[in-house]
Amino acid sequence: MYSFPSVQLFMMMRIDKNDFAMLLGVFLSMGYTALWLGISNAGFPVGDSLFLSATMIIPAIVGQQAGHLTRQHITEETFRHFVHFALACGGFTLMIRGLCSIV
Repeated sequence: MYSFPSVQLFMMMRIDKNDFAMLLGVFLSMGYTALWLGISNAGFPVGDSLFLSATMIIPAIVGQQAGHLTRQHITEETFRHFVHFALACGGFTLMIRGLCSIV
């Protein structure tokens, strides 16, 4: 995830839940754009899948709208609990992967 440290920073800054979602969207969009440009400059044929990539914007927009509707119906505190839970799940996943690769 391109913006993982920024998630923690935004949580510590107590940014409003809607601003938080918008800022993460901007960070992820910049990361994906940089990744796409890097792959393109490396000579990979990314233009061949441009139509497929463009159609994948539709589920992303639907997900953004669903998230917006959900955020309208939950409190700021509940939103923060969800984000902390997601961060904890991500951390546990990384620890388990690290431990499994050692064994």
